[in-house]
Amino acid sequence: MSPPQHSMIRCGNTSGINPRLCKDGKKVKAYAPKVDIGDGVLVDEGTLSRLRRDAKDSGPRLARGLLKVLFSPEELENKSLYGRKSNAHKNLPQKEALDVKRVNAILGMC
Repeated sequence: MSPPQHSMIRCGNTSGINPRLCKDGKKVKAYAPKVDIGDGVLVDEGTLSRLRRDAKDSGPRLARGLLKVLFSPEELENKSLYGRKSNAHKNLPQKEALDVKRVNAILGMC
């Protein structure tokens, strides 16, 4: 894994960054450290820590959590991991595969 990367959000009416408030009182998250989990796929450091803690050394739990973070419900709908034809439901059409880059990053973490 590469070192965390930071994405900064600047307030429109300030010259600097405050991690909590802009001058107009709006709350912003100034730094969102990101971790490269593989293939250039970035996940928030805090989210990854939470997923690891909640998975309790279970690879499948971590994979499921990462799937939910990296893919929207619409992206997951009517798709399969690799796009292969189902052995259990041979009469149904083959489903489209999920994004290979993100899937490989998830599998590399577990």
